[in-house]
Amino acid sequence: MRFIAFYLLVLIITATGIAIAENKSVPDGTIYGHVYDAETKQPVSGAWVYCLEAKCPKQTTDSDGYYAIENCFSPSSSYIIECTKNGYPTANNTAQTNSRGKAEVDFNFNLGTSNSLQKPESKQTQAKSWKKTFGGSSDDEGRSVRTTNDGGYIIVGKTNSYGAGETDVWLIKTDADGNKLWDRTFGGPWFDGGDSVSQTSDGGYIIAGKTESYSQANDGKSMELIGPRDIWLIKTDANGKKLWDRKFSGSMDGIGNSVLQTSDGGYIIAGGKLSDGSVSLAGLDAWLIKTDPNGNMQWDRTFGESGYYESADSVRQTIDGGYIIAGSTYGGNDGSDVWLIKTDANGNEQWNKVFSGVGSDYGESTQQTNDGGYIIAGWTSANKKISIWLIKTDAVGNNIWDRTFSESNYDSGHSVQQTSDGGYIITGSTDFGAGIREVSLIKTDANGNKVWNKTYGGSGQDDGFSVQQTNDDGYIITGWTHSYGSGGFDLWLIKTDSEGN
Repeated sequence: MRFIAFYLLVLIITATGIAIAENKSVPDGTIYGHVYDAETKQPVSGAWVYCLEAKCPKQTTDSDGYYAIENCFSPSSSYIIECTKNGYPTANNTAQTNSRGKAEVDFNFNLGTSNSLQKPESKQTQAKSWKKTFGGSSDDEGRSVRTTNDGGYIIVGKTNSYGAGETDVWLIKTDADGNKLWDRTFGGPWFDGGDSVSQTSDGGYIIAGKTESYSQANDGKSMELIGPRDIWLIKTDANGKKLWDRKFSGSMDGIGNSVLQTSDGGYIIAGGKLSDGSVSLAGLDAWLIKTDPNGNMQWDRTFGESGYYESADSVRQTIDGGYIIAGSTYGGNDGSDVWLIKTDANGNEQWNKVFSGVGSDYGESTQQTNDGGYIIAGWTSANKKISIWLIKTDAVGNNIWDRTFSESNYDSGHSVQQTSDGGYIITGSTDFGAGIREVSLIKTDANGNKVWNKTYGGSGQDDGFSVQQTNDDGYIITGWTHSYGSGGFDLWLIKTDSEGN
């Protein structure tokens, strides 16, 4: 009888476990778990849980301390998950997703040595604002900025003030307050530049840009391209020391605009290459390159029609393991159109969509959104002026809504990211005329309606090329400034609070 009772008890426990497991059934691409008080062992409800890298909407724990951040994460990838609750110190955990993009991460809040519940400062009051310039007597610029695992920032661009050649790739690492920890230059005697940077899973960095070879023309004065111009992929360690680099050459021209590490540890690069063998930019194709973890090409794909100008300016891996690309394509006599291309994991096109205004239109940045659709930022020259253009699509690229933003006759959008509240942040520039151009920052709600906009600049030409939400719900921007700094154009790093101040 005891054996039978024990066996029944095991069955009950097993059935209960199965029920619990079934209750935890979540979609692919989801990180989930529980939050507990380490001392009382009780679940903690009302805690905020969110991802520092993916910037999915924040989730709150229910009465059982349970949370699930759904449809946000790539397979076999590492993410930092943060949990906050008034009265407890902020907790962090690393999530390693499986082949289906799933991971279970629990938190045990611990008050440490404190014997009383101290209400921490809110994230709003903790958010810092500052501006930093980096550069010398010549022209320098920032093209891409990302937050790093230590709370600081990594920036890539190009410098004419330092390095070995006319311009060099410039990589700068700062602390959380924008103070430079180190910088590195990469390049030869001619023209090189960095356009995109991401931190890799080993704590190092991957850079995409271009390297060029010029020589003096027959007139003895001007420089001419002797080619090839190559896409340049550079891998560094955590201190910016180059581990390896790879060059990818098209017919005569390669331009690397965007790079990130993929879920298999390799890299995906978007850019352009000439399709007609000339050194002009007529006949440029959008170019997608996939490499292994050592930068060796596994495959490449081109998209476009011979003889026309097409480019790939932004690429992101999608939740299904494929890729989404934003750029521009020739749209006939009225100029170019915004172009969105979706591929499978092998770079084969699944569909493409063209978004056309009255004049020339360009797509410069894209990201998959939390609902499975896509957001695109760029600019349009409709209505006889250039305006920032924000386009939201569904999962197959159909336009759900689009918005234009204009403070002057010339406003351009270079970078967009979905924010933790489900809205969007966009950076670019607005031109007030008389030689005055300022960095612009626009915050929208989830429907693309403007919540606020800010501009930053002085009496010269300033521009913002990359923006990312920071861990304190503020924003980090990089670009260039001619209004401040050491001379010429300087690389500009701007940190704002959650309201753009």
